[in-house]
Amino acid sequence: MNEHSKMHVYIDWAKERLDEIDATLASFEAGIAHRNADVRKKADNALREIRNARDAFRQKMIDEKDTTEAAWAKVKTSLEADWRTFEAGIETYLQAVGQEVEQHEAAFKARADAQQKAWHDATSNFDKIVTKVASARKAEFETALKKMKSDAAAASANLERLRGARDTSWSALKAALAESRAAFDRADHAVHAAFRRAA
Repeated sequence: MNEHSKMHVYIDWAKERLDEIDATLASFEAGIAHRNADVRKKADNALREIRNARDAFRQKMIDEKDTTEAAWAKVKTSLEADWRTFEAGIETYLQAVGQEVEQHEAAFKARADAQQKAWHDATSNFDKIVTKVASARKAEFETALKKMKSDAAAASANLERLRGARDTSWSALKAALAESRAAFDRADHAVHAAFRRAA
């Protein structure tokens, strides 16, 4: 197993988050046009903060794409700081536009859709890989993949349940997104570890 294939867990982690940032940003940009000048100015400042976090995050991914697993582990700390800046930008944006339920719903929908796509892409990619694994540990890889699919279904069901709940607080929506993201990370790591052992 080469060093690059060991790093896929870091790449998956970063790609899932970058996709979530992009989806959230697109959602906010679509909703800003009809704002009054004062609100729009505050919202534009928040969007600039989110774009800067996204651009820094993306650039670090590009700069480190061919690096070692140990270096990726160090870069992850810096990427997590960019993620926190992104999260702070969301809060700033939502404060700027007011506590509109529609904006919370749009932000949640964009982020939930991005997460569900990450789950789908990961399970699809691992489905393709499992057919190529020819070893005594193939069953272990298949078990980890089956667990990932089960976790994906549970995360998706929870996100879908919250998608229609208009009285759910933004903090509860954020917590559900964070749990889905953490479950994805655990499942992705487990499948990659099983694959490394099976290969």
